[in-house]
Amino acid sequence: MRTDSVSVILIDSWIDLFETGDGATIATSLEHSEHIFAMIAKSLAIQGFALTTANPEDSKLVKLIQLFTTELVQRSQSDHALSRGANDNLIKFISAMLSVMTQRCVVFAAINAYLACFGPGDSHKVTDAL
Repeated sequence: MRTDSVSVILIDSWIDLFETGDGATIATSLEHSEHIFAMIAKSLAIQGFALTTANPEDSKLVKLIQLFTTELVQRSQSDHALSRGANDNLIKFISAMLSVMTQRCVVFAAINAYLACFGPGDSHKVTDAL
């Protein structure tokens, strides 16, 4: 029997979706990202976060941020409204993580993963929709 927290199950499921899902399903998850991020944040606030690796950059939370941001950058040209909304939800989530997580190194690794997804000239793609 799995005893993973709600946040671990949601993070694992979302990672799996980004790696194997079709475009329409991923788009729907981006549309509802505010609610998914809220559930993850609340679970982390209540149940905590167990870092399962010595390197924070290798955590599943950081991998989720990388996949999510990569998807945002890819969709920013075709769907500005979706990219903008999902990006805003991601920023709110990262901000909430700074409030609820005691392992700040993971949050800062997530911020670095977010920034690393933008190459020269990419940063305007999501923010131009603002």
